[in-house]
Amino acid sequence: MTPPTRWPQHPRPLEGEALSSWLARLAGCYSMSLRCLLDWAMEGIDVNEDDLDLGPSPALLRTLTQRTGVPPETLSRMSLIGWTPWLTDSLEAELAAFDTYVNQFSVMLAPGRRPPRTVADWRAWIPSNPLTRACPGCLEDPSRQGLLLVWKLPLLLSCPEHGFLLEPCIGARGNFVILTTSDPQCGSISAPVRAMERLTWQALTHGCVELPRRTVHAGTWFRLLRTIIDELSGPLSEWGNRSADLKRLWGECNLPLRGGLTRWQPFEDVPWEHQANLLMGAAQAVDALTSGQMAGRGTSAHLFLPEPEGPVDDGTPPRTTALRDAVAKLNRITTAALGNPKTAQALYDLAAKAIRDRPLIDLRPSGFPVAGVEGDGTGSCG
Repeated sequence: MTPPTRWPQHPRPLEGEALSSWLARLAGCYSMSLRCLLDWAMEGIDVNEDDLDLGPSPALLRTLTQRTGVPPETLSRMSLIGWTPWLTDSLEAELAAFDTYVNQFSVMLAPGRRPPRTVADWRAWIPSNPLTRACPGCLEDPSRQGLLLVWKLPLLLSCPEHGFLLEPCIGARGNFVILTTSDPQCGSISAPVRAMERLTWQALTHGCVELPRRTVHAGTWFRLLRTIIDELSGPLSEWGNRSADLKRLWGECNLPLRGGLTRWQPFEDVPWEHQANLLMGAAQAVDALTSGQMAGRGTSAHLFLPEPEGPVDDGTPPRTTALRDAVAKLNRITTAALGNPKTAQALYDLAAKAIRDRPLIDLRPSGFPVAGVEGDGTGSCG
């Protein structure tokens, strides 16, 4: 007798849950190990458990869709293959991958201050030493007994919903235990860290990030953040006469230079303790850039500067104010033309002359970009 295609029990994945976590919960429904569930699902075809959160095979995703009814696009987003190329360019390690990803932008340091580097077997944000962390507040909720995929990456220090520090944990089948004796609510999470993590969470959940100067695509944010981390972890010689700025920044974090690293190493290869320090340093750097406490010399530093609120040095009003004033004037003229034939005829004559000759006035303030003509090349969302 042929067994039924659809499994009788198949709890829905949590929003953002890792594929391995969901499959472990599925296995728990049948009092199975994860290994037994995979063998049962694939009917003897070997599946590497280490690949579940990286890039599961299309055959496995098709089978899981058939067995549970969860759409394949949902299953794909539960592993990192569904996050490429905006989080990482590729899951395949390439010699040029590091330089392409990390040196694409410059923020605090001028272009060329960091030397090109070739790192074998490197993939952006994927740690060499696997991370298993969780939010104590989330795991206390019986309906959320699963691990999010982002918790397995060195991207966040805390839970955006509860504000608790993410803590190491162990467990399977939805029964996870936090490996800490400290009160998660007493964790020291600074205001700069919270602000930066809100931006990272925007990237993960909305696909774009609202920076002071413009909204950028999530892929741009992850590369900017990875660039800042690399600038902070480099030697003092790369900072030259600005080394005092770097020392002051780390001092404001109450952390050692380079987050405690004694030599340069890729962020993904260092222990979590150093990764956490570098994330805190990056948050302090973003705060210093946006508040004007530190000047960025890189080509993308302007993205972190706030829009001017008053007249700039040359007396030109901010572009948003100038554009708003121009639109208001046009509205007043148009309204007047609606009730006065002479005004309407004058407005028509002005527009006709502008079309025949050239624009008599440019309503765009100085420096206001034309779509598709100007821009910094970073890409935007929208």
